[in-house]
Amino acid sequence: MHKTSDIISELAEKYDVNIIQVVSGDEHCAANGTDNYINRSAVAGDTIWAGVYADENLKMASIFHEIGHKIVTQEFIRHVNYDSVAIEREIWRIGFKLAKECNIHFSGYVYRWAVKNIRTYKTG
Repeated sequence: MHKTSDIISELAEKYDVNIIQVVSGDEHCAANGTDNYINRSAVAGDTIWAGVYADENLKMASIFHEIGHKIVTQEFIRHVNYDSVAIEREIWRIGFKLAKECNIHFSGYVYRWAVKNIRTYKTG
């Protein structure tokens, strides 16, 4: 298994994104609150903020998911009539597919965690 930091560097280069590893107590946590980064990542433009995770598998899945946000097409989003649940499901599918292409395989609990995250969105 590759080191997480090596994989993150490779992903940043391959998808032309800046991946910032948020660390508990850093300037990102000071500005936005640490709770906003616990087991959560975010993307805006060409920057991904990889949140604070105790579990490296969840962190990697989350980073692939955020890359999925960059890859999902506007055509797909329009096709599902901007349904946030359908969009998030597709973005997770893209992320897991990218991980598999990088020979990264996750245990079932990671997929269950992703489904739990999808369920936090409302249909429509």
